[in-house]
Amino acid sequence: MKFDFHALNLEKVYQNIIAKFISPQEDVQQDFDRLVNRDNKIKSLQKEISLLDSKIRKEKQFNKKVELNKQLQTKKKELLQLTA
Repeated sequence: MKFDFHALNLEKVYQNIIAKFISPQEDVQQDFDRLVNRDNKIKSLQKEISLLDSKIRKEKQFNKKVELNKQLQTKKKELLQLTA
């Protein structure tokens, strides 16, 4: 991993370093806020997926399990699109 320490102020240097950790395959020139928002969205989707998964395992009624599973599949597709 290569860091870019050439910036006009410390904030830009910090943003460049964080951008490398958040998404090493992304270009550093991308908007820092967009990278942070994307990372937060990924984390929230992962949390929602784990909650839906636990609800499915605990649910007794088949119809409710089917509905929860549809929601789970939708969230997994969203996560796949964000991480691809």
